[in-house]
Formats: sequence, C-alpha cells, structure tokens
Amino acid sequence: MAFCKKCGAYIPIDETACPACGYDPEEEARKAAEAEAAAKRAEEEARRKKQEAENWAAQERRREEEARRRAEQRARQQQSSQSSGAYQSQYTSQRTGQSGAAQGQYASERTGNTWTPPWSQSGRQTARESASRQTEYDDDAMRTKARESVENQRLSVLSYIWPLAVIPLVMRNKDDFARYHSNQGLVLLMAMGLGSVAASVIGSGALGGIVELYGLFCTVKGISNVLRGKKEPLPFIGGIKLLK
Repeated sequence: MAFCKKCGAYIPIDETACPACGYDPEEEARKAAEAEAAAKRAEEEARRKKQEAENWAAQERRREEEARRRAEQRARQQQSSQSSGAYQSQYTSQRTGQSGAAQGQYASERTGNTWTPPWSQSGRQTARESASRQTEYDDDAMRTKARESVENQRLSVLSYIWPLAVIPLVMRNKDDFARYHSNQGLVLLMAMGLGSVAASVIGSGALGGIVELYGLFCTVKGISNVLRGKKEPLPFIGGIKLLK
C-alpha cells in the first residue's frame, strides 16, 4: 500500500495520483520538464532576436560607410572639375555633410526603434514562477482531504458487514472508492440472500454450507481489498453493478 509523500494519505494500487491532495509525481515531473523546455525556448528566442538585431545593426553600419565613401568620392570629383567654382565646391561640401549627418541620424533612429533587447531573465523567471504557482497547495485544504481519505477507507470496511453496509453509501456517496465497495457489499448481500433462499427451497444443507463459506470468503476478501486500497472485484459476482 503506497502513501502520498505530501499529505501521507493512502494511494490505491496501480494509481499514481493521491486521491486526497491530487499530488502526482509523474505529473509534477512532466510539468517541471515542460517549464524547463519553455524557459529554454524563451532563452533561445531572446538569443535569436539579439543576433538578428546585431546583424541588422552591422548592415546599417556598412550602408553608412558605403554612403560616406560615395559622398567623399562625389566631393573629390566636384573639387577636381575645372568648371566648378569655389562657391559650388563649398555648397557641395555642405550638402554632402548634411546628407551624411541625416543618414547617420536616420540609421541611429532605426537601430534604436527597431529592437529592444529582451535578454533579461524575464522569460526564464516567468516560466519558473508559472511552474511554482502550479505546485503550490493550500496546507489546510490538503490536510482536510487527507483526513477525509482516511475516513473514506475506514467507512468502506463497513460495506461488507451487514447491517452496516449502507453507512458508507449514505455518508460517502460522492467518493468513488466508497461507492465501489458499497456496490460490492450490496451485491454480496443479495447473492447470499438468493443462495440461502435456494438452499431452503431445495432443502440442501450442503448448498447452505457452501453459500455461507462463500460469503465468509468474500467478506474477508472485500475487507482486505479496502485495507490495501485496492478496487478488486469479488469472485463470480464482482462484475455486477448496482450503483453507477
């Protein structure tokens, strides 16, 4: 019989989640893996955006350098022209300087407005905070569920003891474990009643003894299943469902 590592309640065999607090080690491991994968994806996305911004900035710097060289080349051509005068040369130089300054300012504004570095730890912190919120449980509610789980198990023992078999069904009608064993107890009670009637009608003492031995065996078997936290059907009659 397994017990929950968080609240100490019993966990039925072949099940991993605690019926009291809902703690499931496999589910928690899966959520932690998903959170870690999300953090890695966020980190990779931030790195990719940073690299794109750096590449774009490098391209802008190359464009500025090329524009500057072209401006200088045009300035030299204008200065070497025999038909141009001093005024024309001064005017061309001013135009070239203004153009280079305007291009530099425009490139700087684009570089500043296109991308804002997101490589702070916001992505990883958000993923970790989300994972931590998913794993937080209210201590009082968890202890209450643990107590209810133990009480359900104790009451389920009464399902196989007549005339106390109806107590678990009345007091724990919404608990799946209690309803299962209440159904098994009611089916056993009906089977014992029908077997006793058949033995009386036939007048066979041997049949009556077999019915009593079978009832005793099923009673011990059912109580053992309850104490071990198992939902195991009784022999021959365990498949009959009176309660849905």
